[in-house]
Amino acid sequence: MTTEHELLNSALLAKKIPLLVEGVSQIADPQVRYKGTIGGDISHGDPGNDHPALMLALDASFVLRSVRGERVVKAGGYFLGIYMTRL
Repeated sequence: MTTEHELLNSALLAKKIPLLVEGVSQIADPQVRYKGTIGGDISHGDPGNDHPALMLALDASFVLRSVRGERVVKAGGYFLGIYMTRL
């Protein structure tokens, strides 16, 4: 539920993951950044969006939780195709 605006204004992320903050600054327009979330963008699996490429470049991992438990999936194995993810 973390919005793009929150990412863009995070001093911690600017210090620890500056590439993410720089990428977020290029996403859409202020209206989208105030409402759009990183989780929604990644879950959507749209290859035209910015976060999938950023997550691959950062070698990110995602913690996926369900009623059956949780698992950790690397970004490289999470995105299966256009609009298709491990979710």
